[in-house]
Amino acid sequence: MKKMHAATIMLNELPVYEALSFLDILDKPSTSFFDKPKSVSLFKKLAKELYYPTLNLFLNQSIGTNLIISGYFLELAAEHYPRLITVLKKLLAKDLIYIVGNAYFGEDLSLVYNTNWWSHSLQKTCDKVKETLDYEVEGIFLSQIYRNLELERFVHKKRITKFVLRQKGKKYSSFDMNLSELRRFNGQTVSWINDENDVKCHFNFIPDTDFFNINGNIFQPNLEQAAKTFAFAVAFTASEFKVRKNTKKIRTFTTIPRMNEKPSLRLLTHLEKATLRLWDYGLTRLLNLYNDSLKDQWPPLLENFARLQNTDFLSYLNKSNYLLSDTEVENFSSPYEAFVSLQAKIKQIEILLQKK
Repeated sequence: MKKMHAATIMLNELPVYEALSFLDILDKPSTSFFDKPKSVSLFKKLAKELYYPTLNLFLNQSIGTNLIISGYFLELAAEHYPRLITVLKKLLAKDLIYIVGNAYFGEDLSLVYNTNWWSHSLQKTCDKVKETLDYEVEGIFLSQIYRNLELERFVHKKRITKFVLRQKGKKYSSFDMNLSELRRFNGQTVSWINDENDVKCHFNFIPDTDFFNINGNIFQPNLEQAAKTFAFAVAFTASEFKVRKNTKKIRTFTTIPRMNEKPSLRLLTHLEKATLRLWDYGLTRLLNLYNDSLKDQWPPLLENFARLQNTDFLSYLNKSNYLLSDTEVENFSSPYEAFVSLQAKIKQIEILLQKK
């Protein structure tokens, strides 16, 4: 069984969106949501200048990290930059990484509005990790936890009972809880979890200070320097943790936190909340048509929309990110352009569905 580490990194594809206006959509509704050649080119660039150098440094310096990884990231790596797969296998062989499964296209926030989709997307990632790295995923990333979260959809299917979450502050925390104790439906204990199918789940919280989103480096004016700074910051965090652990100065607690009955959006900005509502609306419309899609291969339109729910899109809604770069930010020039582009894509979905 692999051990968890201190520092945690998210590995996820960052696509290049087709920025179309409403008029463009009305004129050419069948246009792809993404610019495929540019998306592949961006992935190769980031793989060469950011992902691979970072992981290779961890390998050479024996730095242990947790990697929250999406299935689509591995799919692209295997096809367009196999050296990433090689270095990941070497890190696994040396027990230097603990892989945490994320939704297939990085749409981890779908657990807030459609846990059925979220659980199937997670299963697809676990299968891709096994196929690509010959590794059985032991832990799953949760963007938040609440009592209505249908963890049994995933726990009973894959028998994975370890979950990783991010939390504000500097303290590490963890706790164990039986699934039957956690789950509620409309405030009541669920009847479908009983002594026969109950399982103990482990929840591990990583503080913000030790949680790193590697794709955030694209907003820096010098990617090469940003990659070095990022890698050394992660390495420092991992090394500092070992020192504190040996001197017994790690701030931890094991108290079970108060949990909301339903998902909470209170920490999100107005634009981020509006984005989640659009994702929810679009996914609902699509699943009403493709009601059997979760059983077989996802249709192209549904798969494209799944990519559209990539949580990294929210970084384009942060005004401060645009102030970091001396050059034009990839994809959009402002948070408002990013949001309007998403609105246009939802309209595009409605037009395409009307034609079916």
